[in-house]
Amino acid sequence: MAATGSGPGVAERLAGRHVLLTGVTGFVGEALLRLLLVEVPDVRVSVLVRPKGSTSAAARVATLLGKPVFAPAVEVAGGVEPLLAARVGVVAGDLSDVPALPDDLDAVVHCAGDVSFDPPVDAAFTTNVVGTRDLLARLREAEERGDGRAVHYVHVSTAYVSGRRSGTVPEGPVAHDVDLEAELAWGLAQREELERRSRDADRLEAQRRRAEREHGRAGLLTAAAAS
Repeated sequence: MAATGSGPGVAERLAGRHVLLTGVTGFVGEALLRLLLVEVPDVRVSVLVRPKGSTSAAARVATLLGKPVFAPAVEVAGGVEPLLAARVGVVAGDLSDVPALPDDLDAVVHCAGDVSFDPPVDAAFTTNVVGTRDLLARLREAEERGDGRAVHYVHVSTAYVSGRRSGTVPEGPVAHDVDLEAELAWGLAQREELERRSRDADRLEAQRRRAEREHGRAGLLTAAAAS
């Protein structure tokens, strides 16, 4: 976060600002949160974190800040709880149901997303596409409730776009003419479509024959349950 060129560096520009981070329980988001808390002493950070089971979002963030990597910021603040009270706000929510965001944000860095290579396609669309779109909608609402200033938005993409190319593939814009709404509708419909296809008569017949071969000696009821 050091200065580059003759202008102020990132740390100087973020001093006194309010930044919202998503994905802080992941590798990239955690590293960014640490940088902000340690290298930009005057920045305020809000984090979008979902509750997990019986553990609240605030408790998850407190556990996160208890990691050794955050020790310098925790020490300066006098403990995890004082650090939470003074500099880290917790917005409980999920990309599947994005809550209202603070009205006084200066920037949002969206690091959350499904980064596995083969998630269920409808789940990936829900998190990476619908969740991002809903986050932007909540951001526009926060701008309207605030003083009208545009909030700077940074998106850390989880897309893999190098295709079948080999060697070094530099970052850059990707020209495309994808119909977002059509692709989204297709992705969200896949679970229902696969469920329907799994009950096709020919597929069920094949499963029945396989089950009878494997479990026929145990009786038809056992084969039927296996099928």
